[in-house]
Amino acid sequence: MVEAAAENDEALMEKFFEEGSLTEEELGSGLTLAISKQEFFLSSAAVLYTIWGVDELWVY
Repeated sequence: MVEAAAENDEALMEKFFEEGSLTEEELGSGLTLAISKQEFFLSSAAVLYTIWGVDELWVY
């Protein structure tokens, strides 16, 4: 994720290569830029325990 944030800003990329990390503020601004350019997408997954059949899967 840090690399994705750094890819969209030359200064962030240089800092990432030199120091190997970014601050939280730099990470946030880089990810915001990447999301606005539609080059990075956040996703999440959830499991619903109330759906029929899901409880049976957890037995195995």
